[in-house]
Amino acid sequence: MAVRLTALLAAAGLSLLGTAASAENGRQIGYYRVTLGDMRITVISDGTAFRDTVKLLTRLDAKLVAKMLHDAYREQPTELSINAFLIETGGKRILIDTGAGDLFKPRDGGRLIENLKAAGFSPDDIDAVLITHIHADHTGGLVFNGKKVFTRSKIYIPEADYAFWMDEDAAKRAVEPLKHVYDQARTCIGPYIPTGQIRTFAWGEQLFPGITALKGAGHTPGHSYFALESAGQKMLMVGDTVHVAEVQFARPDASVQFDVDQKAATEQRKALFDDAARRGYWLAFDHVSFPGIGHVRADGDGYAWIPIPYGVNDPKR
Repeated sequence: MAVRLTALLAAAGLSLLGTAASAENGRQIGYYRVTLGDMRITVISDGTAFRDTVKLLTRLDAKLVAKMLHDAYREQPTELSINAFLIETGGKRILIDTGAGDLFKPRDGGRLIENLKAAGFSPDDIDAVLITHIHADHTGGLVFNGKKVFTRSKIYIPEADYAFWMDEDAAKRAVEPLKHVYDQARTCIGPYIPTGQIRTFAWGEQLFPGITALKGAGHTPGHSYFALESAGQKMLMVGDTVHVAEVQFARPDASVQFDVDQKAATEQRKALFDDAARRGYWLAFDHVSFPGIGHVRADGDGYAWIPIPYGVNDPKR
């Protein structure tokens, strides 16, 4: 069975390199490695966040949401994964998103650094950090105790998100809950501005060989996807396109409270699912259960999520 699984994944351009999951002081240490063509991808867990997903989801009847979650054996509050992705390619180590850092303490997130080290890396090993969008659970890990974590990395931020969240006049006019997001943006991004580490990018721009930024707007004005392509294989890193897998794959019309433009976010999600189901490339999500990698397929009026199967065998070993 293991040989057959390895062969099937190899045919798809993806091979399993290993996992680590062990208890240490009551915590799970998590990373998960795969290859995509000539790229090596390590999913790094920042832990989880507990949210009332019945209240979180919008544009769908709350009773239906509650039933779907109940049928999926998901309790309230629901524990949502916070995933980040380390890409090794062309001699570079590129991290996509950084988790929540200490912004959600004491219970949620904050495990990126320990799990990065468990996978054999330190923040000083990271050449670049690519940010899908400026929300605290994606940029919070840029700082810890108010200090920069990635002292030598260039930080790549969508230009539309930077313009929106770093607008001082808009921040002064903002009311809760948006005001809190504006404040967090300054907390996370601010320390990197004086040192010239911030780079903004436009959709369609190739940031590194085999890594291109694509439009994913709706969740935030600059919400971005990163297309990874190597040796004829493709994986799309899609950030916050899905928060609650048990509902949003079957009902992509369900949005979340944090979507700045809920209609646009819904349209973007449907378009992504349709394209990925037809073309068969891999998707990687920040909040789908760790490691958040898999495929989607059409299923009736909605879609079904097919997670990557677990495996620890390295076919190159």
